Amino acid sequence: MSTPPPSPLKFARTLKERLVNHPQIEMKAVATLRPYAGNARTHSKKQVKQIAASIRRFGFTNPILLAGDGTIVAGHGRVMAARSWA
Repeated sequence: MSTPPPSPLKFARTLKERLVNHPQIEMKAVATLRPYAGNARTHSKKQVKQIAASIRRFGFTNPILLAGDGTIVAGHGRVMAARSWA
C-alpha cells in the first residue's frame, strides 16, 4: 500500500526550500522520472503530439523540474512527449 501524495501546498513549500537552497541542473533518463500523483493537469494526445513537435523543432528550451526523489513537479506534458518517441 502506497502513502498518499503530500498536499500541493506542502509539496510546493518543500520544493521551494530545496530549490532556493540547492538548485541543480542534471541530465536524467526519461524512464527514471516519476509523475506527481497529485498533478491536476491533463494532456490530450493532440497536445502531446504538439509538444513533441515543438521539442523536435526547438529542443528542450524549458527544463523539467523535479523534486529530490525524481518526482516531476513541472513538465509532465514534456515528459509525455519525450516518452512518445523514446
